[in-house]
Amino acid sequence: MSARVLVAVAIALLAADALAEPARRPAPEELLSGAAFVRPETRALQDDAFANPGLIWVERGAALWQTADGDAGTSCADCHGDAGTAMKGVGATYPKVVGGRLLNLSQRINQCRVDHMGAPPYVAAEHEVESENLLSLEAYVKTQSAGMPMAVAVDGAAAPFFVRGRELYFQRVGQMDLACAMCHDDRAGHALRAEPISQGHVNGFPAYILRWDGLASAQRRFRFCNDWFAGRSLGSCRLKFLFRRLPFLGRRCLSAHNNYPGSDSVGTFSKTRSYRHSNVLGHE
Repeated sequence: MSARVLVAVAIALLAADALAEPARRPAPEELLSGAAFVRPETRALQDDAFANPGLIWVERGAALWQTADGDAGTSCADCHGDAGTAMKGVGATYPKVVGGRLLNLSQRINQCRVDHMGAPPYVAAEHEVESENLLSLEAYVKTQSAGMPMAVAVDGAAAPFFVRGRELYFQRVGQMDLACAMCHDDRAGHALRAEPISQGHVNGFPAYILRWDGLASAQRRFRFCNDWFAGRSLGSCRLKFLFRRLPFLGRRCLSAHNNYPGSDSVGTFSKTRSYRHSNVLGHE
């Protein structure tokens, strides 16, 4: 099976949804989209361009792409032109090292706003957990890579981050003494309480999480999982290391799959059951 990225809007599943159908337990080294761990009704919702709630953020991102802002009075479109052409494949390359720093796509967007638009970076408003504008624009950019191969570099300047991310993935932490791999590698397809455990591929983010009633970043999902097993707080450095390990999440494969952790999210961009670049409605 070729490793492909699908920009997919994932629709988070409710925990009760997980009880309706036993999850498939993948064989060793078998790579499955998170869609394999959800009910057919949820997959249908995810593939419905009208009903999928994550696409609301994609539409908002399309409007922001055309909106002038900052001292320069320019928009993303003024510099980059048509997103369908200029951003095709871009989302599939993040996170990446830019100017010696490891950046995810949202950080790159904010850097561009500051450096080229003379605009302040997007930050969460008082009533928001994360910046809705930033999530929307990131989702819109990633949709332009729908169905394209994942192309995250793990060599050269990125190699130390990849190695550190791999270490964190297998590191047992917290009061429950758990590591990411213990669930998403060793127990994929089994149940955690009422929810099936997926292989945890995160390329579907930002993802619409039903339990949160909105779009969420992979970083927020990392924090949620870390807090759940009573690990120490994840700082931005550790989050970026984990995110860098995205290519490694596919069972030692240098590409990633849809992040449908199979329980409570809807992938905005996923229309495939293999490893595609998923985006906006990711699962948990």
